[in-house]
Order: sequence, then C-alpha cells, then structure tokens
Amino acid sequence: MVNSSATTAGDAAAVPIDNLHMFFYLLLRDHLPAGVVEELVWKIETASGKKIHFSNMLLARYAETLAARIQQHQSAPATL
Repeated sequence: MVNSSATTAGDAAAVPIDNLHMFFYLLLRDHLPAGVVEELVWKIETASGKKIHFSNMLLARYAETLAARIQQHQSAPATL
C-alpha cells in the first residue's frame, strides 16, 4: 500500500478497494506466493455449497473472528 499523495505517475495506482481486496493484496505482496493463494481460493470455490467439517475448532473460531473483524469495517472502500 502506498500513500496516494506520495505516488508519482507509473509508481502505483491509487484505487478504491474493499477490505477483502486489501487483505489479498497484503497477503500476496508480503506473505504467500500467488500459487498458494490461488490454491486456497480454488479450495473455497470447490467447497461452496458443501457441508464443511473443521478438524480444529479453536482455529475455526479464530478464523471466524478474523473474518467478522474484516467484514465489520467494510463500510466505504479504502484507497491504496
């Protein structure tokens, strides 16, 4: 992410984004290879509509809490 006031032409684009978009951007930029993220998205797409059983309920609850925190702040899109 960049401060849009400090951006020069050709450096980066200041675009409005939602929180999920920002999460994926930061994940891809700083933490995981795109192939790993793509595989995770594919798993979500193929599991859509199916009943899911989590093997670690503590981790499942934490993931639910993190998702709720991101969704809670979903009012107006941010700008990168």
